[in-house]
Amino acid sequence: MATTIHTDIAKNIDIVSRKGDTFVLKLTIKDSANALIDLTSYTAKFFIKNSSNVLVAGAISGSSSNALLQDDDTTIHGISSNSTTGALDATGVLYITIQSGLMTINKGNYKYDLELTSSTIVTTWMFGKIKIVDDVS
Repeated sequence: MATTIHTDIAKNIDIVSRKGDTFVLKLTIKDSANALIDLTSYTAKFFIKNSSNVLVAGAISGSSSNALLQDDDTTIHGISSNSTTGALDATGVLYITIQSGLMTINKGNYKYDLELTSSTIVTTWMFGKIKIVDDVS
């Protein structure tokens, strides 16, 4: 009987969001011992892609030249520990925020993932489907 070692820690979690609304997701990142992870030395990205794997919206910590990504160049920070400073810290908390103007993507089903990078180590923490529902107003 073979032994299997799993190095994939990503959780498959589906999300529903409303078209044209500000997207805000608060997460607390912990290790396998349930201890908060110090994210000070990390960068993070949350990408929403269509079925052709094309980026339609997203958020990152830091800054980017991609107009589809919410980053630290506005008062709304893409990914930060407290949603106001744009920095990641030792609390293990991540706020993923995408302003309403970037969430005007068509209603439908998309895919997403959240990756955290420390030095050269890239880890996908969560992934899944994101369903965008239509807005009335």
